[in-house]
Amino acid sequence: MAKRWVIKLGSGLLTRKDGKVDRVQIGRIADQVAQLMKKDIQVVIVTSGAVAAGMTAMGLDKRPKEARELQACATVGQPELMSEYGKHFRRHKLLGAQMLLTYWDLDSRACTRNARATLDLLLTRKRFVPIINENDAIADGGGRLARHSFRHRWLDDQV
Repeated sequence: MAKRWVIKLGSGLLTRKDGKVDRVQIGRIADQVAQLMKKDIQVVIVTSGAVAAGMTAMGLDKRPKEARELQACATVGQPELMSEYGKHFRRHKLLGAQMLLTYWDLDSRACTRNARATLDLLLTRKRFVPIINENDAIADGGGRLARHSFRHRWLDDQV
């Protein structure tokens, strides 16, 4: 059975001091993930950074405080972030596979079963890197830390 690694990439790791997404860092991460996969290690990335990417795209200098503004930043930033991951993974003939989840998705047996099956399928195909992020566009913003802890427990149990 292949080893499976879950790698958590927080906003602090993915952003520069000025708060913008660190594209060079994402490139280094893609290089390291590709090396792991060459050693037959299956990798799942749990990422943050959509809000920061959205702030950059929207030309904002300060992180918004209002939940709706943060959701708007995440909505704009998520495709930007995935595009950056995709660009760097393509250099290694790998494809990023986006999975956006909420606490409610993981609280549902059917959704959990479907997510697990999708992850398993992607990981066995050897050229896909599942990239999981919270669906901040619809998440309520409350209890964020608890949701992240729950997500990690779920991944530890499933992956």
